[in-house]
Amino acid sequence: MRKFTVALIALFCAGCVVSVPPVQKDPSEVIGRPPEIVDSFTYSRIPSGRILPIFVDAEDKDGDLVGFWVTVSQLGGNMFSRHYIPLKEGKGSRIVGFMTIDVPRLYNVEYLRIEMSAVDAEGNRSNMVTHSVEIGMVSSVREKVPEKWKGVGGRRIGHIFFDFERESEGEEENFLRR
Repeated sequence: MRKFTVALIALFCAGCVVSVPPVQKDPSEVIGRPPEIVDSFTYSRIPSGRILPIFVDAEDKDGDLVGFWVTVSQLGGNMFSRHYIPLKEGKGSRIVGFMTIDVPRLYNVEYLRIEMSAVDAEGNRSNMVTHSVEIGMVSSVREKVPEKWKGVGGRRIGHIFFDFERESEGEEENFLRR
């Protein structure tokens, strides 16, 4: 019995140590050309309770771009939220627009990581683009939107809603009363 227990513990520990790389498609299995995120911009700091725009310029040489995968997570935390945002008009070869995120009201400073990639009809994913955003009580100095993105105002790709767990007691009740 003792040998069995030791073997079971060793097997469990070995599974914890071994890291498995993410599954990637073999280049011979890729159908068509994967999309590419050419450029992206969002603010690096924003007060809580605001709407955060994320500007993106993506293209697909095959013309079968269908949407975006977006993951929002806390820096240093273990909570995350994944979202698929399909293109409203179906397949496309290029999209320049913006996504929005409702930033929850926070009582302390938090850092969010936003990772996104474009996806085409065959399931090929583009390069991953990552933004880190400080949310909370930030100074009134705000970054200016670069000239490239100022004409994109009317091209909304989609919206991301997330709400990480509340840490202190009573906040959930206050949240529900709003």
